[in-house]
Amino acid sequence: YQDFFARNFAWLLTVFAVISVALLIIQVIIIIIRSSRVFKDVSYSFFIASLFLAAKTAFIILFI
Repeated sequence: YQDFFARNFAWLLTVFAVISVALLIIQVIIIIIRSSRVFKDVSYSFFIASLFLAAKTAFIILFI
């Protein structure tokens, strides 16, 4: 069964993980809008970088 699940559900798990991370980042950005300017800038940069890292990881898993 391991080959079947690896072949057919790895991409689905990857897509689910990327969407989950993206939604988490959106929630955090909405929360930090009310925070101080410096904290907002640092948090925004960190979470945008995290989003790109998640997308890059998904790309590597799906296409390599």
